[in-house]
Amino acid sequence: MRYNIQLPDNKSIRIREMVFSCAMGSDIPPLRDGDCHDVQVTHRALQTLSTTPSGHPVVVDVEDCGAAYRFLMPLLAATPGRWLLTGTPRLLQRPVLPLVNVLRGIGADIERVEDGWSISGKQFRVVETRHGTSLQPGKTEANTDDGLSLTIDATQSSQMASALVLAAPLLDIRTLHLTTTEIPSSGLHPRLARDDSRSGSSRNPHRRIWRLECGALLVRLRPTAS
Repeated sequence: MRYNIQLPDNKSIRIREMVFSCAMGSDIPPLRDGDCHDVQVTHRALQTLSTTPSGHPVVVDVEDCGAAYRFLMPLLAATPGRWLLTGTPRLLQRPVLPLVNVLRGIGADIERVEDGWSISGKQFRVVETRHGTSLQPGKTEANTDDGLSLTIDATQSSQMASALVLAAPLLDIRTLHLTTTEIPSSGLHPRLARDDSRSGSSRNPHRRIWRLECGALLVRLRPTAS
């Protein structure tokens, strides 16, 4: 007796595929039959980014989808226009401040409001200052050798690190350091893989380095001390 079993698409990978395509300036992959609610919410929210900027904030409602909530924040910060990222009251209670603080640190305009996050999006360009590399309003130079090296605390959720990884083409992130107490799975990004040749050392045998082939982006994992 033979059976044909059709397994559902991986929700996590589908959402990341859509967000990364948008960040790369490619068409958002179309919805498929059987796509779950979170995938549909993410797809609809990403389509909102094509809305012509106006004087009023464009509402981007991700309902109760935590992945879309975190993944869209960097995209909105780097997309010209005024945005209101919102969702259910419970969603807005989920941890996101480490991501907000990193984005603010590179010049993003993000403010907490009663019903979500008010974001004034803008294109960025990498500049060198006496305090290090930062982002300024303007267009990112293509194929520049300069790039951002950022650190984010992903202890509460690896999605905050994923959000920066997926937005790397827009923010010109080249190196991302993750602080976490756990080793993330390769689900952090479809193309994220462990680099055993560079992992561990005599000083820190628990160190793990993860590589993402996205231009010159290198993702490194630094476990926190117990």
